Amino acid sequence: MNFLFCFVNVFVDHLLALVSFVHRMMTEDAKSSNTMNSEQDNEQSGSRASPKFCFYSSDILKQSDDQCKAVLHLRNSPFESTNSLIASPKDSVKLQHDEKQNVYYTSIGSPPTTTVFATPNFKWPQKYTVIMWVRWRKNVSYITTFDSSSYSPIFCQRRSLGCAAGFRWMTMENYEIPYDSWEFVTAFGGDNETTFYIGNLLNEPAKIGSVACCISGKITSALGNASQGPGDVACMYVFDRHVSKEELQQLYYDSQLMMGKYWNTEQANEIQQMLREYVSTDDVVRIVFELLFGVG
Repeated sequence: MNFLFCFVNVFVDHLLALVSFVHRMMTEDAKSSNTMNSEQDNEQSGSRASPKFCFYSSDILKQSDDQCKAVLHLRNSPFESTNSLIASPKDSVKLQHDEKQNVYYTSIGSPPTTTVFATPNFKWPQKYTVIMWVRWRKNVSYITTFDSSSYSPIFCQRRSLGCAAGFRWMTMENYEIPYDSWEFVTAFGGDNETTFYIGNLLNEPAKIGSVACCISGKITSALGNASQGPGDVACMYVFDRHVSKEELQQLYYDSQLMMGKYWNTEQANEIQQMLREYVSTDDVVRIVFELLFGVG
Protein backbone atom coordinates (compact mmCIF):
# COMPACT_ATOMS: atom_id res chain seq x y z
CA MET A 1 0.00 0.00 0.00
CA ASN A 2 2.88 2.39 0.73
CA PHE A 3 4.20 1.73 -2.77
CA LEU A 4 0.83 2.61 -4.28
CA PHE A 5 0.63 5.80 -2.24
CA CYS A 6 4.06 6.94 -3.48
CA PHE A 7 3.19 5.98 -7.05
CA VAL A 8 0.03 8.09 -7.01
CA ASN A 9 1.79 11.02 -5.36
CA VAL A 10 4.50 11.08 -8.04
CA PHE A 11 1.98 10.97 -10.89
CA VAL A 12 -0.68 13.15 -9.31
CA ASP A 13 -0.40 15.83 -12.01
CA HIS A 14 -1.24 13.28 -14.68
CA LEU A 15 -4.14 11.95 -12.65
CA LEU A 16 -5.48 15.48 -12.16
CA ALA A 17 -5.50 15.90 -15.91
CA LEU A 18 -7.41 12.64 -16.27
CA VAL A 19 -9.96 13.68 -13.67
CA SER A 20 -10.43 16.99 -15.47
CA PHE A 21 -10.94 15.14 -18.76
CA VAL A 22 -13.55 12.83 -17.27
CA HIS A 23 -15.36 15.73 -15.66
CA ARG A 24 -15.62 17.46 -19.01
CA MET A 25 -17.08 14.25 -20.48
CA MET A 26 -19.75 14.31 -17.77
CA THR A 27 -20.72 17.87 -18.61
CA GLU A 28 -20.82 17.48 -22.40
CA ASP A 29 -24.59 17.98 -22.52
CA ALA A 30 -24.32 21.14 -20.44
CA LYS A 31 -21.62 22.46 -22.71
CA SER A 32 -23.71 22.00 -25.83
CA SER A 33 -26.53 24.05 -24.32
CA ASN A 34 -24.36 27.18 -24.02
CA THR A 35 -24.89 29.74 -26.75
CA MET A 36 -21.98 31.67 -28.25
CA ASN A 37 -22.11 34.25 -31.01
CA SER A 38 -21.74 32.92 -34.55
CA GLU A 39 -18.19 34.15 -35.04
CA GLN A 40 -16.90 32.29 -32.00
CA ASP A 41 -18.92 29.17 -32.89
CA ASN A 42 -17.12 29.10 -36.25
CA GLU A 43 -13.61 29.53 -34.81
CA GLN A 44 -11.29 26.68 -35.75
CA SER A 45 -11.18 24.42 -32.71
CA GLY A 46 -7.99 22.73 -33.88
CA SER A 47 -5.79 25.64 -32.82
CA ARG A 48 -4.41 25.17 -29.32
CA ALA A 49 -1.64 27.74 -29.15
CA SER A 50 -0.47 28.54 -25.63
CA PRO A 51 -1.58 31.78 -24.00
CA LYS A 52 0.62 34.82 -24.43
CA PHE A 53 0.24 35.64 -20.73
CA CYS A 54 -0.75 33.44 -17.80
CA PHE A 55 -0.39 33.36 -14.04
CA TYR A 56 -1.95 31.51 -11.12
CA SER A 57 -1.70 32.99 -7.65
CA SER A 58 -1.36 29.45 -6.26
CA ASP A 59 2.10 29.28 -7.89
CA ILE A 60 3.33 31.52 -5.08
CA LEU A 61 3.32 28.33 -3.00
CA LYS A 62 6.14 26.97 -5.19
CA GLN A 63 8.44 29.93 -4.62
CA SER A 64 10.88 30.72 -1.82
CA ASP A 65 9.85 32.99 1.03
CA ASP A 66 11.79 35.90 -0.42
CA GLN A 67 10.23 35.44 -3.86
CA CYS A 68 6.78 35.18 -2.33
CA LYS A 69 7.08 38.74 -1.13
CA ALA A 70 8.52 40.31 -4.24
CA VAL A 71 7.43 38.74 -7.53
CA LEU A 72 4.53 37.22 -9.41
CA HIS A 73 5.65 34.26 -11.53
CA LEU A 74 4.22 34.03 -15.06
CA ARG A 75 3.54 30.59 -16.50
CA ASN A 76 3.52 32.20 -19.93
CA SER A 77 5.12 35.56 -20.66
CA PRO A 78 4.93 37.82 -23.73
CA PHE A 79 7.97 39.71 -22.48
CA GLU A 80 11.37 38.64 -23.79
CA SER A 81 13.14 40.15 -20.79
CA THR A 82 11.26 38.43 -17.96
CA ASN A 83 8.88 35.69 -16.88
CA SER A 84 7.98 37.37 -13.60
CA LEU A 85 6.54 40.70 -12.51
CA ILE A 86 7.99 42.79 -9.69
CA ALA A 87 5.53 44.08 -7.12
CA SER A 88 5.11 47.69 -6.12
CA PRO A 89 5.30 48.47 -3.23
CA LYS A 90 8.29 46.17 -2.89
CA ASP A 91 7.74 42.88 -1.04
CA SER A 92 3.94 43.24 -1.10
CA VAL A 93 2.90 40.04 -2.89
CA LYS A 94 0.83 37.96 -0.49
CA LEU A 95 -0.86 34.64 -1.15
CA GLN A 96 -4.29 34.48 0.47
CA HIS A 97 -6.83 31.70 0.75
CA ASP A 98 -10.60 31.83 0.56
CA GLU A 99 -11.19 28.81 2.78
CA LYS A 100 -14.93 28.62 2.13
CA GLN A 101 -14.44 28.28 -1.64
CA ASN A 102 -10.89 26.86 -1.47
CA VAL A 103 -9.49 29.50 -3.84
CA TYR A 104 -5.93 30.82 -3.61
CA TYR A 105 -5.56 34.44 -4.69
CA THR A 106 -3.50 37.60 -4.42
CA SER A 107 -4.96 41.08 -3.99
CA ILE A 108 -4.08 43.56 -6.73
CA GLY A 109 -4.86 47.23 -6.18
CA SER A 110 -7.23 46.33 -3.37
CA PRO A 111 -7.12 47.05 0.39
CA PRO A 112 -5.48 46.15 2.65
CA THR A 113 -2.70 46.10 0.04
CA THR A 114 -2.12 48.44 -2.89
CA THR A 115 0.02 45.96 -4.82
CA VAL A 116 0.41 46.60 -8.55
CA PHE A 117 2.80 45.15 -11.11
CA ALA A 118 4.61 47.25 -13.69
CA THR A 119 5.10 45.36 -16.95
CA PRO A 120 7.24 45.96 -20.01
CA ASN A 121 5.17 47.68 -22.69
CA PHE A 122 2.63 45.16 -23.95
CA LYS A 123 1.19 45.79 -27.43
CA TRP A 124 -2.20 44.15 -27.66
CA PRO A 125 -2.90 41.78 -30.58
CA GLN A 126 -5.46 42.60 -33.25
CA LYS A 127 -7.63 39.86 -31.78
CA TYR A 128 -7.32 38.79 -28.16
CA THR A 129 -9.03 36.94 -25.34
CA VAL A 130 -8.65 37.94 -21.69
CA ILE A 131 -9.81 35.46 -19.04
CA MET A 132 -9.64 35.97 -15.29
CA TRP A 133 -11.07 34.67 -12.03
CA VAL A 134 -11.66 37.77 -9.95
CA ARG A 135 -13.48 39.00 -6.85
CA TRP A 136 -13.91 42.66 -7.71
CA ARG A 137 -12.68 45.50 -5.52
CA LYS A 138 -15.52 47.18 -3.67
CA ASN A 139 -16.75 50.75 -3.55
CA VAL A 140 -14.58 52.49 -6.14
CA SER A 141 -15.81 54.48 -9.13
CA TYR A 142 -13.39 52.89 -11.60
CA ILE A 143 -11.78 49.44 -11.83
CA THR A 144 -9.01 48.51 -14.24
CA THR A 145 -7.19 45.27 -15.06
CA PHE A 146 -4.25 45.72 -17.40
CA ASP A 147 -3.65 49.44 -17.20
CA SER A 148 -2.15 52.49 -18.87
CA SER A 149 -3.13 56.16 -18.96
CA SER A 150 -6.28 55.44 -20.97
CA TYR A 151 -6.42 51.79 -22.10
CA SER A 152 -7.74 48.73 -20.29
CA PRO A 153 -9.25 45.62 -21.93
CA ILE A 154 -11.61 45.01 -19.00
CA PHE A 155 -12.80 48.11 -17.22
CA CYS A 156 -15.59 48.91 -14.77
CA GLN A 157 -17.30 52.23 -14.13
CA ARG A 158 -19.66 52.33 -11.15
CA ARG A 159 -20.17 48.56 -11.33
CA SER A 160 -20.84 48.57 -15.09
CA LEU A 161 -18.52 46.31 -17.13
CA GLY A 162 -16.82 47.42 -20.33
CA CYS A 163 -13.58 48.49 -22.02
CA ALA A 164 -11.50 51.67 -21.84
CA ALA A 165 -10.02 52.57 -25.23
CA GLY A 166 -8.51 56.05 -25.28
CA PHE A 167 -11.36 58.54 -25.20
CA ARG A 168 -13.92 55.76 -25.59
CA TRP A 169 -14.75 54.39 -22.18
CA MET A 170 -17.75 52.19 -22.86
CA THR A 171 -19.72 49.98 -20.49
CA MET A 172 -22.79 47.76 -20.75
CA GLU A 173 -26.05 48.87 -19.15
CA ASN A 174 -27.50 45.40 -18.68
CA TYR A 175 -24.94 43.98 -16.27
CA GLU A 176 -23.72 45.01 -12.82
CA ILE A 177 -20.59 43.41 -11.36
CA PRO A 178 -21.18 41.55 -8.06
CA TYR A 179 -19.08 41.97 -4.96
CA ASP A 180 -18.00 39.17 -2.61
CA SER A 181 -18.19 36.38 -5.19
CA TRP A 182 -15.76 34.78 -7.61
CA GLU A 183 -16.45 35.61 -11.25
CA PHE A 184 -15.02 33.96 -14.37
CA VAL A 185 -14.72 36.99 -16.66
CA THR A 186 -13.88 36.63 -20.35
CA ALA A 187 -13.41 39.44 -22.88
CA PHE A 188 -13.08 38.79 -26.63
CA GLY A 189 -11.52 41.89 -28.21
CA GLY A 190 -11.03 42.87 -31.84
CA ASP A 191 -12.57 44.70 -34.81
CA ASN A 192 -13.59 47.65 -32.58
CA GLU A 193 -15.68 45.44 -30.31
CA THR A 194 -15.33 43.67 -26.97
CA THR A 195 -17.72 40.84 -26.14
CA PHE A 196 -18.07 39.58 -22.58
CA TYR A 197 -18.86 36.17 -21.14
CA ILE A 198 -19.40 35.70 -17.40
CA GLY A 199 -19.46 32.58 -15.24
CA ASN A 200 -18.98 31.80 -11.57
CA LEU A 201 -18.22 28.81 -9.37
CA LEU A 202 -21.68 27.36 -10.05
CA ASN A 203 -22.45 28.50 -13.58
CA GLU A 204 -20.53 28.08 -16.83
CA PRO A 205 -19.64 31.23 -18.80
CA ALA A 206 -22.42 32.74 -20.91
CA LYS A 207 -22.54 35.81 -23.12
CA ILE A 208 -23.84 38.94 -21.42
CA GLY A 209 -23.19 41.61 -24.06
CA SER A 210 -20.73 43.74 -26.02
CA VAL A 211 -19.33 47.26 -26.25
CA ALA A 212 -18.19 49.02 -29.43
CA CYS A 213 -14.50 49.41 -28.60
CA CYS A 214 -11.35 47.37 -27.95
CA ILE A 215 -7.63 48.00 -27.38
CA SER A 216 -6.19 46.15 -30.39
CA GLY A 217 -2.75 47.54 -31.24
CA LYS A 218 -2.61 49.69 -28.10
CA ILE A 219 -0.10 49.46 -25.26
CA THR A 220 -0.52 48.80 -21.56
CA SER A 221 2.29 48.94 -19.02
CA ALA A 222 0.88 47.63 -15.73
CA LEU A 223 -1.29 44.98 -14.17
CA GLY A 224 -3.58 46.65 -11.66
CA ASN A 225 -3.85 50.16 -10.30
CA ALA A 226 -3.18 51.10 -6.69
CA SER A 227 -6.54 52.88 -6.34
CA GLN A 228 -8.53 51.00 -9.00
CA GLY A 229 -8.16 47.28 -8.40
CA PRO A 230 -9.10 44.96 -9.99
CA GLY A 231 -9.32 43.22 -6.60
CA ASP A 232 -8.65 39.62 -5.59
CA VAL A 233 -7.29 37.65 -8.55
CA ALA A 234 -6.85 33.88 -8.64
CA CYS A 235 -5.59 33.55 -12.22
CA MET A 236 -5.42 35.36 -15.54
CA TYR A 237 -4.90 34.43 -19.20
CA VAL A 238 -4.33 36.47 -22.36
CA PHE A 239 -4.46 34.81 -25.80
CA ASP A 240 -3.52 36.48 -29.08
CA ARG A 241 -6.67 35.12 -30.73
CA HIS A 242 -10.28 34.34 -29.86
CA VAL A 243 -10.39 31.04 -28.02
CA SER A 244 -12.99 28.55 -29.21
CA LYS A 245 -16.13 27.52 -27.34
CA GLU A 246 -14.48 24.20 -26.47
CA GLU A 247 -11.37 25.89 -25.09
CA LEU A 248 -13.34 28.36 -23.00
CA GLN A 249 -15.28 25.53 -21.36
CA GLN A 250 -12.09 23.59 -20.77
CA LEU A 251 -10.37 26.60 -19.19
CA TYR A 252 -13.40 27.22 -17.00
CA TYR A 253 -13.16 23.76 -15.44
CA ASP A 254 -9.38 23.32 -15.47
CA SER A 255 -8.76 26.72 -13.89
CA GLN A 256 -11.00 25.84 -10.94
CA LEU A 257 -8.86 22.81 -10.27
CA MET A 258 -5.55 24.66 -10.56
CA MET A 259 -6.55 27.63 -8.41
CA GLY A 260 -7.56 25.28 -5.60
CA LYS A 261 -11.30 24.81 -6.16
CA TYR A 262 -11.96 21.07 -6.30
CA TRP A 263 -15.35 19.53 -7.03
CA ASN A 264 -17.80 18.69 -4.29
CA THR A 265 -18.23 15.21 -2.82
CA GLU A 266 -21.19 14.26 -5.00
CA GLN A 267 -19.30 15.17 -8.18
CA ALA A 268 -16.19 13.39 -6.90
CA ASN A 269 -18.16 10.18 -6.32
CA GLU A 270 -19.53 10.31 -9.86
CA ILE A 271 -16.05 10.82 -11.30
CA GLN A 272 -14.73 7.99 -9.15
CA GLN A 273 -17.11 5.55 -10.81
CA MET A 274 -16.10 6.74 -14.27
CA LEU A 275 -12.41 6.51 -13.42
CA ARG A 276 -12.82 2.80 -12.76
CA GLU A 277 -13.24 2.39 -16.51
CA TYR A 278 -9.71 3.77 -16.97
CA VAL A 279 -7.94 2.55 -13.81
CA SER A 280 -8.18 -1.14 -12.99
CA THR A 281 -6.86 -1.12 -9.43
CA ASP A 282 -9.48 -0.18 -6.84
CA ASP A 283 -6.80 0.69 -4.31
CA VAL A 284 -5.25 3.27 -6.66
CA VAL A 285 -8.66 4.85 -7.30
CA ARG A 286 -9.37 5.02 -3.58
CA ILE A 287 -5.99 6.61 -2.76
CA VAL A 288 -6.35 9.16 -5.56
CA PHE A 289 -9.72 10.26 -4.26
CA GLU A 290 -8.51 10.38 -0.67
CA LEU A 291 -5.68 12.67 -1.82
CA LEU A 292 -7.83 14.94 -4.00
CA PHE A 293 -11.28 14.97 -2.45
CA GLY A 294 -11.15 13.37 0.98
CA VAL A 295 -13.47 10.56 -0.12
CA GLY A 296 -12.64 6.90 -0.59
